[in-house]
Parts: sequence; structure tokens; C-alpha cells
Amino acid sequence: MLLLQKVICENGNTKGRRCGKDRVAAAFSLVFNRPPVLFTGDRFPCCAKDGVKNGAVSAFFGFDDTTGEIFKALASTDVSVRASDGKVVGIAKEYFFFVNEDEKSKAEKLPYVRAAAAVRRAERKDGYYPLPDPLAKITICLDDDDSAADKLCSLGAFVWAVVADGNGERAKTIADRLKKNGAGHCVFYESEEEADGDGLKSFRADERLFLKLEGIAASRAGVYSKGVASVGRTGSKTDRIKRESNLYAALSLRQLLLCCGFDCAESGEDAGAEFYRLYRDGLRGAQENCRMREILARREHLRWNEYMFACGISPASKKTYLAKGERFVAGRYHVNLTTWDGLEEFAKDEAARTGLGESDTDVQKYDFEIADEAGAMLAANGMKIIRR
Repeated sequence: MLLLQKVICENGNTKGRRCGKDRVAAAFSLVFNRPPVLFTGDRFPCCAKDGVKNGAVSAFFGFDDTTGEIFKALASTDVSVRASDGKVVGIAKEYFFFVNEDEKSKAEKLPYVRAAAAVRRAERKDGYYPLPDPLAKITICLDDDDSAADKLCSLGAFVWAVVADGNGERAKTIADRLKKNGAGHCVFYESEEEADGDGLKSFRADERLFLKLEGIAASRAGVYSKGVASVGRTGSKTDRIKRESNLYAALSLRQLLLCCGFDCAESGEDAGAEFYRLYRDGLRGAQENCRMREILARREHLRWNEYMFACGISPASKKTYLAKGERFVAGRYHVNLTTWDGLEEFAKDEAARTGLGESDTDVQKYDFEIADEAGAMLAANGMKIIRR
């Protein structure tokens, strides 16, 4: 079954911080509220649904600031994992951009594209911790409406379609073409009002959700200024990305819970105790000797890697790290952009270099924090863990 969801995000003003925050809020609304199609069926560890290639595909029609922000939110939060040869690995995600000539050059300058290219170049050199594989597969197509629809029909996947402002008629044409191809349930909405009463809807700026996620981010960050995460331009790029990282971690909480049969909401029966019992003891059928807590931490590190790539950050070499004496170098490189095993190697090297114990140089602990503290962070902001 091919699921086409039309998403319109209105930018409002074309200038100023207000517009930027609206784009971010709209992107967050899409990511947080969309139906969890990836997680129906198999329990934890989450896997691609049988017969669905790589889980789900996101298709973008047109390219503007809003679709760019939505891509960043999707790439930075929605990570599925599976067990492979005794390890937890990420499932590749596919993104298609169907654009015209004017939009093509903008799409090709996505920070993620630049960061992925930097990883490929680093693979040909020595002196790096084990390099992570970027999970996003990005295809930029100069395509007409019919061939775009044919391509989507051939994927055999759930498709989330994100439509840039001004591309409404084109999206309608593609939707009609998909229906003719027998692509299953295909819905197009011109406006938010048309979506009333149906499970699929347009997504616009949700200020209330954005502020709630800011509150969760603030509760896990040391020093955090609400209202500047993601769209603020105060402070250095490094400081801004650190603040923004907490906001995307908060946004990822719902996907983290969904992948093991839970959810978060303001109402419903509290299932926090059940979640943390399974979190400590593991789920039947989960990897041997790898509890749910560790699997979620590994997933969080994969998600953090994806967020850094989406910001255009690439791995720092050991030489660069030692020369600068900081893990995040000039807002462009990060030495912990590595695999899970690479984090262990880093901690050992740091212990040997500084004379500290490995518990003091451990950086994996940051990946455990988000699930460890999920219940308390949600409760502090009027939400709870519930059964899905």
C-alpha cells in the first residue's frame, strides 16, 4: 500500500525570525504527529515492515526553506534500527526531491549532502575513529509529474510526500496519477479545512507543541535559552547547534517510544513503570546480551550522527582534535561523529592521554540520557508514557 500524505507548511512572513520559527514549528508538527506507519507489526528492535523497502520513503515536491527544514527534522529524528551480526545497525532512509531547474541547485547544497561527501573523502585517509555511514539516501530528480509518480509507485514503500508552497497543482496532478496506477490510498488536501475528519491532514506551525518540546529540551540541558533553539542566531554556531541538539533529542522522544510499543501523550493510562521495567530487563526476542537500554542508546547515537550530518558537520580527525583540544571544532567538525565502537575507542585514548579513568572520559553516557530521563522530562511538561 502506498500512502501519500500531502503536507503544506505556510511560511507567513518572508523575513525575520518569526518566519524561521514558524518553519521549524511546522516541521516539528509533521514529525511529531504523523501516524507511526513504520512501527505497526514488529516489536522492538524495530525493523522495516515486511514487503516495505527500507521502511518509508519521503518525497519532496519542490524545494524551499520549509521543505529544507522538514528534511532536517525527518533526517535528525526518525531512525529505525535492526539487529545484524550481533550489532545494532541503522536502516537506510530514502529521500527523493522532485524539483525544477531553479530548485535543483538549492537542493544540491543541502548541508547533509556536503557532510556525506566529507565522510566519503575521509574514508580514503588514515587518522580517524571508525567512520559512521550516513543513513540518508538522497536522490534529486528533474522530473515531470507522470515519471515522478511512476518512480514512487515502483518503490513498494510507504511514501510521505512533502509539498513546498506554490506546488499545490503539481501535487494534485501527481496524486491523480498515483491513483490511476492503483497505488492505493492517495490523498491530496488544498487546505487544512479539507483535512477535517480524516486521519491525514496538512501540517502548519504548532506553537504549543514547539514550546512543549523546548521545555523538554530545557529540562535536559545545562544552560538553555528558550526561544533561540533552532532559529536563534545569538551566540556562536557551536553554541547554537548544542542548543538545537537538545531540541531535536526532545523531538525524537516519540519515535524512540513508538519503536518499542509505547507512546507519549497528555492523557491516558500511565505506562511509565511498565516501560522502565522492560527498559531494564529487556524484551523477549531482543538481542542476546544486549538489553533494551543499550539498544536505545545505540539508536540515539545513530540519530545524533544524523542530526550532525543534517547540520553539515563532518568527522574530525584525531590530529585535528588533539591540535585544538576540543571535541567540536569550529562548528564544522566533531571527533565523536563515529560508530558506537568508535566512542569506546575515544574514551580509552582519552584516559591514556589524560590519566583519567575511562568512566571520566566516557561519552556513551550522553546517549543513555535521553531514554533514562524520558519519563521525568515528559512529566515535567505535562505528558506521560502510555501504551501504544
